[in-house]
Amino acid sequence: MSRRSAVPSSSKPGLFAALLLAGLFAMPLTGWGTPPASPSWMQLSAEQRAALTPLAHDWDRYSPAKKQQMLNLVDDYQGLDAVQRQRMQQRLKSWSELTPQQQEEARNNWKHLQELPPAERAAAIDRLKAHSATTP
Repeated sequence: MSRRSAVPSSSKPGLFAALLLAGLFAMPLTGWGTPPASPSWMQLSAEQRAALTPLAHDWDRYSPAKKQQMLNLVDDYQGLDAVQRQRMQQRLKSWSELTPQQQEEARNNWKHLQELPPAERAAAIDRLKAHSATTP
């Protein structure tokens, strides 16, 4: 005994087209012009890779949130002169070489610095700059 479709054969091409279109419109638009939330190093543009070169080795291990945070720096990088770009890349390199514990300590120190009254904060920053100038 053969099974017959409940849909007449003359309407099957129209039904197929309608289902195909419905499926296309139901698909998320990621991958169709929208950048991935967590791009791999190779998915970055040449401009992004140039700005974030010091992070290339560890990039694919970063969380999506960390990648987005770093990608936000690229806009700032484009507005910098050559000396400022070099300094930014040196800082990114230094940061990437810190252990997770050292990074956490640096974050805590920064948070503490921001909580100081303005005069104390300025004095602390001056001491840090003087120390950095004498340390290779």
